[in-house]
Amino acid sequence: MRSERNDYGKMIRKAYEAGLIKERRAAMKKYAPRKDGISNTLTTVLKDNYVLCIAMWGRYNQDGSISQKLEPRLDGYTNTLTTVQKNNMILELDKNA
Repeated sequence: MRSERNDYGKMIRKAYEAGLIKERRAAMKKYAPRKDGISNTLTTVLKDNYVLCIAMWGRYNQDGSISQKLEPRLDGYTNTLTTVQKNNMILELDKNA
């Protein structure tokens, strides 16, 4: 994951840099998966290497059938560790996409 400016941060950037707006930097950024196939350098700083945890859950469709859906955890946590392999997975982006 990499840190990038969110829509709010883009909107207020010039006023913030000019010192006209006081805002926390955390309110102006979001974490997004890297699409270049590269990982950040491994460090002891926790925020340098975020990964996107996902789980595969069976969900009902409108017709009543069940299909498997990949659902990301966007809150920075993982699901409970269990012996079920699909409860905790790491999303790997295709670098050719």
